[in-house]
Amino acid sequence: MKPQHEGPWPGNMTLYVDVEDLAAFRKKIVTAGGKIMVDDQEVPGRGRLCLFTAPERRMLGLRQPLVDRKSF
Repeated sequence: MKPQHEGPWPGNMTLYVDVEDLAAFRKKIVTAGGKIMVDDQEVPGRGRLCLFTAPERRMLGLRQPLVDRKSF
């Protein structure tokens, strides 16, 4: 259920989704109408991430963790 709201969703929280192939998901986002806001960046000792806006302008993140997920 989604409350009625005009314009972008308020707030400063960003949800990150773990993916195994960051580049492949970035392509899917753009194809679906999203926009990459922060391109693929390394997070030292953790993996890679990018930020995007979905078609309804919500900011979300993708994270490709290092292979060793025990460090999280």
